[in-house]
Amino acid sequence: SLAAELAGTGVTVNALHPGVVATDIWNRAPAIARPLLSVLKRAVMVSPEEGGRRVAYLAADPAVATITGEYFEDNRIRQPSELARDASVAQHLRSVSDQLTGLA
Repeated sequence: SLAAELAGTGVTVNALHPGVVATDIWNRAPAIARPLLSVLKRAVMVSPEEGGRRVAYLAADPAVATITGEYFEDNRIRQPSELARDASVAQHLRSVSDQLTGLA
């Protein structure tokens, strides 16, 4: 809804999932899960640098400078989950966000 509201202003609004990033946040997992997470960090998670590159790409790359209202994953436009496409959920999120930021 924010992308639609800002259409024509030169401001773009997109969502991003940088991937599962191998950061220290996983250190707070229950102790029983840490050995498995350690293996997963090396085998399937992306590095913090790669996660950061994905954020920087969406924020600053001229190739996506005019794209708005999309969901990005692995530097590609993807279709978000069904829940993320639910208009009533989106409106509620927008309302709560406006209240929490004082923009209501």
